[in-house]
Amino acid sequence: MKMASEPYLSGDFITLVLHSTPGYISYLEEQAQTWDGTISIAFFVPTPHQSSNNVNNIAMPSLYFSYFLYLLSLLEHLKKTGIISVHLFFEKQSFDTCPIVQLKPLEEEFPVQDLESFGPINKLYPINEARNIARIGAKTKLFLSSDIENIFVKNYEPRMKKLANKILIEEKRQTVLVHRRFEIETNLPIPQNKRELYELYKEKKALEFHAKFYGIAHRISGLKEWLQMKENNETAEIFMEKVYDNAEWEPQFVGDSRIPYHDESFPFRLRSNTHLGSELCRASFTFSIVTDLFSVHRGIKKSMTSAEWTARQMTKNSNKILKAFYARLDKRYPETKKLCPSFYKNV
Repeated sequence: MKMASEPYLSGDFITLVLHSTPGYISYLEEQAQTWDGTISIAFFVPTPHQSSNNVNNIAMPSLYFSYFLYLLSLLEHLKKTGIISVHLFFEKQSFDTCPIVQLKPLEEEFPVQDLESFGPINKLYPINEARNIARIGAKTKLFLSSDIENIFVKNYEPRMKKLANKILIEEKRQTVLVHRRFEIETNLPIPQNKRELYELYKEKKALEFHAKFYGIAHRISGLKEWLQMKENNETAEIFMEKVYDNAEWEPQFVGDSRIPYHDESFPFRLRSNTHLGSELCRASFTFSIVTDLFSVHRGIKKSMTSAEWTARQMTKNSNKILKAFYARLDKRYPETKKLCPSFYKNV
């Protein structure tokens, strides 16, 4: 996949920064069809096999790795856009240095639905490494770090970039532009505008993201007023400034190059995204909720999946990680220690 360079080095576009394992590759096609800006995505793939003749540091991909690349090559719409950057990374394991992966034609075929079962097993997904790799691959000043399953309302990028270029690039306000997140029933199409979303919401077929699972992390006040406001199809505006008074909140936002990278000491399912909101508060950023723009996730989540439960059980030294994180914040941002809430009870 190639990614256009100029003029995307400016703040003219927003790069959608995504991360995934190969089992979710089908979502990338949908993102490419609905997102109007650039996309940078990092895929965590199985480590290739060390070659028997390791003189030249050659590695051979597994069948799963090869088949994933084959599926990637079939996504014709992606190749035609020219604005998608795909980054593959894997565990170093026994390699002294990163190897050269020698690709070969796929000689064996197996059903597409089997791809998910070949994913990394009994390993914690390095979610923040993936987020950071994808963000480093972005070529724009403006970015939106999201999950591959979250689909954005029609014309999100052109509407948001007008506001973002003005507020973040030209005026250099120390803020992030936050959109609202929703879930809809699995069999429903993605709403194309706020009016369609509101109809689903009134029928209880659309909810705020994780409303029945962990609503405190995603609830934003003023929802009814926000839904009833007339929608602007040309640009977004700031609906309100949200006070950061809840350390459980997990805002999803458009930001610029001033935003810190995700802390890679946080493993999957341990504050891996929540912590960034805490750091932004400590760095004196404000949180600007925007009008009209939102993302949608198919499926109403009500409980933790078995994979998530396993990841939670595999997480070790959580107290040590949290303590080190807040020690770093206290050293870097001492003046805001008492101004921002903490999700670490011992602070």
